Amino acid sequence: HLTFPGMNEALSLRQHQKDGVWRCMTAGNTLLAHTVGAGKTGCMAAAAMKMKQAGLINKPMVVVPNHLLEQFAREFQQWYPNAKLLIAGKEDFTKERRKYLTAKIATGDWDAIIVTHSSFERIGMSRDYQQKFLEEQIAEYTNLIIENAASKGANRNLIKAIEKQKATREEKLKDLMSEDKKDDGLVFDELGVDYIFADESNAYKNLET
Repeated sequence: HLTFPGMNEALSLRQHQKDGVWRCMTAGNTLLAHTVGAGKTGCMAAAAMKMKQAGLINKPMVVVPNHLLEQFAREFQQWYPNAKLLIAGKEDFTKERRKYLTAKIATGDWDAIIVTHSSFERIGMSRDYQQKFLEEQIAEYTNLIIENAASKGANRNLIKAIEKQKATREEKLKDLMSEDKKDDGLVFDELGVDYIFADESNAYKNLET
């Protein structure tokens, strides 16, 4: 039932790719676990364009392995010749160009912003956001400690593990508050990006949740 306005008429998606697009549109988060050569690039390009056309997202970012930046951008453009893409290379993330890149991302009506894994890792969250996030986590751990301490037969090892996690967050918050610097030009929560496609997402599989 899906139509794909703006797609290259010489190309067409296979059924599993259309299913992937529909899953992206309806599920909120999706793992495209197709094998190599099954057309994940086309699927991601179509999902990004379709979701934007449907008003579900405004500014998607695609994060790709370092050596695939140009290739991915080229393939995206093959699928959608008129797509408005911002391809941000390593040089765009240098200290001198960061503010310019931030302004470009934030003010442009991009169909997709394509960056590499290593560049993506250099985009921080604002200090205010980090402070709020850490304070919420500390409050959550405090509640867990109270709940577990109050229960009969409380698992002492569990409480100790929670206390350790809480102490780690408190230390992070203390370090953050003692830093005498403002956000350095490139801050994720000011970019207007509201959806992320991570190519080769297995690179992130061991991150803390």
